[in-house]
Amino acid sequence: MYKNNINFIIKKPNNWSNLPLYKKINYYKLTFDEKYVPYVDKLIAKDIVYSLCGDTCKIPKVIRILKDHTDLQEIDMNDNYLIKASHGSSWLIDPQKEKDIKKNRIKLKSWNRVYSYSEKQYIHVKPRFFIEQKIECYYNGLTGSALDVKVFCFYGIPKFILIRNNKKRNFYDMNWVPIKPLEFDFEKPQLFNDIIDISKLLSTPFEFVRIDLYIGIDGIYFSEFTFTPNNGDQEFTNEKEIELGKYWI
Repeated sequence: MYKNNINFIIKKPNNWSNLPLYKKINYYKLTFDEKYVPYVDKLIAKDIVYSLCGDTCKIPKVIRILKDHTDLQEIDMNDNYLIKASHGSSWLIDPQKEKDIKKNRIKLKSWNRVYSYSEKQYIHVKPRFFIEQKIECYYNGLTGSALDVKVFCFYGIPKFILIRNNKKRNFYDMNWVPIKPLEFDFEKPQLFNDIIDISKLLSTPFEFVRIDLYIGIDGIYFSEFTFTPNNGDQEFTNEKEIELGKYWI
């Protein structure tokens, strides 16, 4: 069983209580250090989630870990696989859409570095690549474009949810009431209570984290821990950002 004995409480500025959520996220990302590595490294995070959840939350299967960016093989160009970086955000190749192995190796080479940008939590993560089995999404099938369920949690308590289907996004509160104009029709998932229970368990160590999940045909799958949603850019109106910011005391 994975045991976390690390203190993830952050020191806050005097004006914290009045800040909108996006400004709190931007302050938060300045505080990241090595203790976040196990949660943002996509390979280590899988082990943490399995240790905490067992079979309650499924983990997409890792086919193999690449030795380096040159280790990508023709056998990896499988429509049922995804090629991922463990050390950055949105670094992913779908062989079903990108077949050219030479171009894919070049892309991996360009990613074979520390992912920094403004997301400081990745600075300490060792660059690695791995091949992952696609999950069969309950809504979109085995396409590599699974519908995302992203649960915003404060002090281990889910407060609102983003459902993303490709580029369309819906935000709901915990009563499934939209908190922003909907972009597509979507009913409350049958596994909603399981989603909430998993999110509570995984978010417990943190003041704030977004727990990213998928709904497969055989249950809930883990995606990743996200500490800087939307990279801290403003998502809602000023009024709504201030309202949501009050969850983070």
